[in-house]
Amino acid sequence: MAPGRRLLRVGTAALAAAALTGGVAQAHPFGDPQTARVGADGDTVHVSWRAAADDLSALAIELRVVESGRTFVYQDGALVPEESDPTDVDALAAAPEFAGYLLERIRVRAGGQDCAGSVGALDRLADDGAELSFTCAGPVRTAEVSISTLTDLHAAYRTLATGAGDQGHVYTLADDTAEWAFDPAAAATTTDGAGLARRALPQVGTVLAAVTVAAAAVTLLVRRRRPEPSADGVGTGHPHS
Repeated sequence: MAPGRRLLRVGTAALAAAALTGGVAQAHPFGDPQTARVGADGDTVHVSWRAAADDLSALAIELRVVESGRTFVYQDGALVPEESDPTDVDALAAAPEFAGYLLERIRVRAGGQDCAGSVGALDRLADDGAELSFTCAGPVRTAEVSISTLTDLHAAYRTLATGAGDQGHVYTLADDTAEWAFDPAAAATTTDGAGLARRALPQVGTVLAAVTVAAAAVTLLVRRRRPEPSADGVGTGHPHS
C-alpha cells in the first residue's frame, strides 16, 4: 500500500470513529466564539448570550430537539452539520429543554446568594441571541457570573464576555466564573480590557495549533507522494494500483 493511501485510510478511519461519538464530535468549537454581555439594573443582572448558527444546530442535536440523521463534514478538528438548517434554531428556541439548559449553564450569585434566573423571548435567537435576567435579593453592586455553555459538547469552547467599564472575561471549561462590578466606582477599579486580550490567547493558540497540524499532514502526504530519483537521475513514481 502506498504511503499516501495509507495516510488517507487512517484519516477515513478517524472520521468513522468520530462519527460514533455523538454530540461531542458534532460540536464546532473553533468557529465564531460565543459572546455574552453582562449588565445590571437595580436588583437584576442581565446576561445577553449569543452563539453561531452551527453551534446552535449542534446544541439542538445534543438536546435531541431535532433529528441527528444528516450529513456531517470534518472541519477544524470536529464533525459539524454540512449545512446549518434554520429549522434547527427554531426548534431549539421552542424547546423547554433549551431554556433549562441556559439556566443550568449560566448562573449568577450576589451577596453570597443565588439569583433567580429567567429566559426572555427566544423568537429571534438566530439574530439576537438569548436574554437572561437574574433577580437578586437586593441592589447589585458586584456579582459572580458563571457561564459554561457548550463546554459540555467540546472542551475547547470559549465565551467572550464584556461588561461596563471595559470589563471583560474569557470563559473556559477551567475558568467558568468571574466577578463583575456594576457600581461605576467599583467598575473603575476592576477594568480588565487588556486581561481579556491576554486570556483570549489560549483560544487563538488552539486554533493555530490545529491549522499547523493540518498543514503538516498535507506536507507529509505531498512529500511521500513525490517521485524518487532512479540511479540514472530520472525520477520514478509510485506504481498506480
